[in-house]
Amino acid sequence: MDNRTAQFLGKDYQWSYTKIFLDDVQSLTGGIQLQIRGSAYSEITIIQPKRRNRRYRCCLKKEKINALLNVLIEQDFCAIRPDQSTEIPQENSIKITVINANQERHVIFKEIGEQAEKFDQIYAALMETVKPVDAWKFIPSELPFWLTIARLLPLIFLVLVTPFLIHKFVISFYGSMGSQDPVSFMPILLGLVGLLLGLILANIFFEWLTMRHTDVFSRPISLMILGLCGFSFLGFIYGAMVVFQTSFVHWGTPTIAQVSEKFIHYNYDSNSGIVDTNYFLRYHYQIDSGEDFSGESMVKRSFYDHTQVGDRLTVYYLPMVPRWSVLEAQQSALSRIPFVLKMLCTLIAWFLELLILTYIIYPLWQWLKPQPRALELPERS
Repeated sequence: MDNRTAQFLGKDYQWSYTKIFLDDVQSLTGGIQLQIRGSAYSEITIIQPKRRNRRYRCCLKKEKINALLNVLIEQDFCAIRPDQSTEIPQENSIKITVINANQERHVIFKEIGEQAEKFDQIYAALMETVKPVDAWKFIPSELPFWLTIARLLPLIFLVLVTPFLIHKFVISFYGSMGSQDPVSFMPILLGLVGLLLGLILANIFFEWLTMRHTDVFSRPISLMILGLCGFSFLGFIYGAMVVFQTSFVHWGTPTIAQVSEKFIHYNYDSNSGIVDTNYFLRYHYQIDSGEDFSGESMVKRSFYDHTQVGDRLTVYYLPMVPRWSVLEAQQSALSRIPFVLKMLCTLIAWFLELLILTYIIYPLWQWLKPQPRALELPERS
């Protein structure tokens, strides 16, 4: 005679879609509700009278799940009282439900004190599967929506207030710098850019340590860190460009260049129909060793109109790489330094907030708060 349970569960490769549910809850003493999936995920709920339910999760080994399914086949689960599907279980009965890969279900149950050898064998196998109890992880109860918002408000407040405070600080600091030359600002720019890069790498490293054994999308804070890292990396690139331009005045050598050509370049965007107009100057200059070099620079419309071919202008070149030069680097770099300072300081402040809250305050709070009670399976006769 064919085994009905083997036909119900299907081939071995279909077992990962199987779901097993045990409902052993009694009105006076409580009990457990157990859910085991063939994909290895399992969840158990401990129900006790006049107490809050406790939920635990665990990823069981594939061998234990296969052994449990083999017990179902050996005891021929589907052949146990096949006519029970139309009955209504009593309040204090124990119910076992199995759902196969085709979402077909079979339910059996027995009343407390009733003799049912095959049922007891399956029940014992289910209870054996959930051991050892120390492998189960406690699932905290979900916070009310209003409490979640209340906890987010301080972080939102810090994020919104930080740019305002940084703006006030930078304006005061920038105004107090008398000469406002690249020699004064270069160490500050280099320090802030280096600090931002270090914080980006530190957050990525700490998040990797936290998430290396789990899926990155299982923690919402991971998405925030990835997004902030991407946004901050763009700020890092922009800050590095200003540092690069300012370095020509800080370390560069000034020399006289002669404008050799003026030209306009048009960029047409076929999607929007907008024409972007850029103005360029080409120039020649000579370094201290007598070598001649040429350069090209994009300038503003007003500067382009007031400059003629043959005019003599100041350029800065790097002695180590004399082919690299910029036209009027000092004016261009200094005009963007306040914005770059505010941007870098704001990003650094955001990263410090995220670093302290995520990896210091939250773990400390988790350590100090009362630990959840360990899994205690109620005794059943």
